[in-house]
Amino acid sequence: MKKTFILGIVILLLVGLLITACQNNGRENDKMPNTNNTVTGLPDLDASIEAQIKKDWKASDYGYGSPLLAVHYYGTYNGYVVFRALCETIKDVYGAFKIAGTIFRGTDLRFYLWKDNTFYELLDSYMQGHLTSADISKIGEIYVESRKKSWVGSESSFNEWYFNSDDIDIGQIFE
Repeated sequence: MKKTFILGIVILLLVGLLITACQNNGRENDKMPNTNNTVTGLPDLDASIEAQIKKDWKASDYGYGSPLLAVHYYGTYNGYVVFRALCETIKDVYGAFKIAGTIFRGTDLRFYLWKDNTFYELLDSYMQGHLTSADISKIGEIYVESRKKSWVGSESSFNEWYFNSDDIDIGQIFE
């Protein structure tokens, strides 16, 4: 009876460790960022504007009828609201790209602009002149700072991961 009880406790501890390891997904060891939906360090978006973006998104071709789970706001430039969209129809993909000398690296790299109930993609907006290289640089600064705040390692390990262009092919470079 005593052996069975001790064996049961050992099994529960092992299962608890396994669950913790799966939830952690090895982020400390891999020096990967915390990719939950909560992002700190972002500017505040007016609740009525966020509600309108979510409504327009669901009705748009981008949303495929799926609601936005989160709107991560990066500022308003020339009347265009810049945000990253998290929604069920957009899958997390790790990658990197560079626009106007600014590197964007991580998951959830779908940046959109919204103005007058219409959505635009970040690169298209830059190429069409809706955003300047200074705007892209500011968006990148906000993005980097928000990523640093969710990083599980040191700032130096973040800088090594984020700014080391040798460890991943930057998928798209638009200067």
